[in-house]
Amino acid sequence: MSWLLKDATVLSSALILGSGMHSWPLARRKLFEQEQALILNQHRFITSFFLRNDSLLMKCDESMVVVSLSRLKPNRIGGVSFKTACWVLIPSQIAGHVEVHIGDQLEIKN
Repeated sequence: MSWLLKDATVLSSALILGSGMHSWPLARRKLFEQEQALILNQHRFITSFFLRNDSLLMKCDESMVVVSLSRLKPNRIGGVSFKTACWVLIPSQIAGHVEVHIGDQLEIKN
């Protein structure tokens, strides 16, 4: 199991998905409902289709520095980016307890 950390503080357990892995929305919903962060590496396009709740969407660069933050409502297109190294989706149940700002350094530990 992987963990998403900020300044040595655990934010959430995390599931890392590479490009093409569980990219179809129904599989992503099952994974997302396990109340863990989804880290989508090398995905250029992000949506919240088939998700039931709001989520916190973070764009990160290649060194896992948060570049942008937004709330993503169900059945929306979150964005398209060719410079984003990864997207981090955090369910609303966890997002209320997470304090992340633009410029924060995130880390993934196994």
